[in-house]
Amino acid sequence: MNEPVRRYRPPGLRPPRFRLLTLLLAIALLGAILASGKVVGVYGTFWIVVFALAVMGHVAGNALGLQLRESSHAGRRDDEFPVDLARAGEALDAASFAPTSKMNQRRSLGWLVIFAPIAGFVLAGICGGLWLTRENWAESTWVSIAASVVAAGTLGALGGFLLAAFLKVVLESLWEASRDSR
Repeated sequence: MNEPVRRYRPPGLRPPRFRLLTLLLAIALLGAILASGKVVGVYGTFWIVVFALAVMGHVAGNALGLQLRESSHAGRRDDEFPVDLARAGEALDAASFAPTSKMNQRRSLGWLVIFAPIAGFVLAGICGGLWLTRENWAESTWVSIAASVVAAGTLGALGGFLLAAFLKVVLESLWEASRDSR
C-alpha cells in the first residue's frame, strides 16, 4: 500500500513555456527592428530580420536537439521492459533483427550532382536571361543581360544541385527499404 507512485513522463519535448518578461522583450525587439526601418531602410531591415531569424533558428534547434537527446530514454519506466534484455539477447540471433541501413555512411552522390547543377545553370541562365531581358528591354545593356544570365544560372545551378541530391537520397533510401523488406 505504501508503494511510491511512479509518474510516467513520455519521452519527447515538453510544451513551450515562457514568462511575461520574455514576451515583453520579444515585442520590444520586434519594435526595435521595425523602427530600424527608418534608419537603414527596407532592405536593411529585411537583412536584419533574416539574420535574427537565422540566429534564433540555430539557438532553437540546439535547444530542441539537446532536449530530445536528454529525453530519449528518460521517460521509460523499468516495468515497461518485461523481458530481461541480457537474457533475451542470448536467445536471438542475427536473423531476428532487421538489416542495418547504409544511410549513415558517407558516400559520393555520383555523376548526377555534377550534371544537374550544370544543366540547371544552362537552362535557368538561358530562360531567366531571356525573360529578364524581355521584361527590361528598354534599359538593357550587355552588362545587364550578362548579369541576369549569371544570376538566373546561379539560382538554377543551386536548385539543380539541391533537387538532384534530395532525389538521389530519397530514391536510394526507398530502394534500400524495398530491398530489405523482401
